[in-house]
Amino acid sequence: MSLRAVVISGDHWHIDFHGCYGNDWIETPALQKLASEGVVFDNCFAACVDPGLTARAWWTGRTQVPTPDAGGPQTWELARLKSLGVRTVLITEASAEHIAEVAPPFDEVHVVRGEDDLDVRETETPIAHLVRRTEEWLKENASDTRPTLLWIRSRGIPVPWLPPQGFADLYLEDYALVPDQSGPVAAANEAELEFPPEVEFPDEELCEFAEEQDLTPEQARVPEETRFALAMYASYASLLDRWLGRLLRSLGQDPHAAQTLLLFTTGAGQVFFPGESQPAVDLADLEGTTPLRGELIQTALIVRLPELVGGDAEHAGTRRRALVQSIDLLPTVEEWLAVPVGAPVEGRSVLPLIRQSVDQIHEDLLLGDGEGALALRTTDALYVETAPPEAGADVGVSLYEKPFDRWDVANVAQQQPGMVDELSARLRARLSRATGPLA
Repeated sequence: MSLRAVVISGDHWHIDFHGCYGNDWIETPALQKLASEGVVFDNCFAACVDPGLTARAWWTGRTQVPTPDAGGPQTWELARLKSLGVRTVLITEASAEHIAEVAPPFDEVHVVRGEDDLDVRETETPIAHLVRRTEEWLKENASDTRPTLLWIRSRGIPVPWLPPQGFADLYLEDYALVPDQSGPVAAANEAELEFPPEVEFPDEELCEFAEEQDLTPEQARVPEETRFALAMYASYASLLDRWLGRLLRSLGQDPHAAQTLLLFTTGAGQVFFPGESQPAVDLADLEGTTPLRGELIQTALIVRLPELVGGDAEHAGTRRRALVQSIDLLPTVEEWLAVPVGAPVEGRSVLPLIRQSVDQIHEDLLLGDGEGALALRTTDALYVETAPPEAGADVGVSLYEKPFDRWDVANVAQQQPGMVDELSARLRARLSRATGPLA
């Protein structure tokens, strides 16, 4: 049997809604099992969080920062794999954006469609259709001996967050919501809120209000509609994990399993709590926002080599803290398939990190939002520059200390001018080293 590489990706999935990344109450057993068999990367970040550029970063091995690659998909690194004899296959959930963006580089593109709604059956959701189509493909190609990259692309948890029947009630009580006994979905608490939840009030009054509403003080600060949305988000995460478990079992039964490298990753997270000045974001402002915050830029990456599946290998179930990025996926696949990496690629294979032959593959990471904001992530800081709101205004500068400030609550730029100068210079140096858009 020839070597295969399988990538399972979700466009959006908050890092804190995975059991293997520290969440101990959301049910994601399939991901936890995969983590126990593979290697979990704790510091993986998106290269560009613009949804239209996520796939470009994956399939070019380039950050798309500060300028997206100008060449068409046929110039991408993924297309070069085809010229070297690697079969490339994409199975993706339906989206006009996805289809127009990804169809040219792949040998095969299989598109599935499903429906998201609170009254839809689980089996009719997009992830269910995606997994079943992948299972069909595996059976149809069981005897194919060509080296193959199979990319299984889900939207992850799409806006709006509408889990199907049997899932919507899973986490209502965790978010201090009252299930509606007449139907499958929660009803809003009927009690009127005495204080506008987005307004700060003295701790004594906050505790009294929280006790009256049977909430923790933290929950009392968050609007009920936001808590309901988060409960739906968590429920959708469990839906994805359920079908991911079925997909992993099918991959394990495939005749090529012993020669298959498996990667699970996400394209971007989701902004829920934008900082110390505002305890919860207005849901109306969620869609379309792309600030370079930790919640949005930190992504999942789990890599499983065939020799780790038994669980008794030296590296199975371990973690790596080295900085890695979405641009590293394709070089990892190329090393596994014994294909040389193209010269324009900025990413690096993570396999040496797994085998512990190196301690790091990046000193820092360059990130962008596709709209002018730039960031540099190091092991101990996140430095962000945002475009001025109007001509002549100063560039916005933010600095967050890592790993202590996980969700970018305290901007210490004014307190750390020396670090700001250092990271600004490093950012300029990274931009000057960029090889420029592909022709």
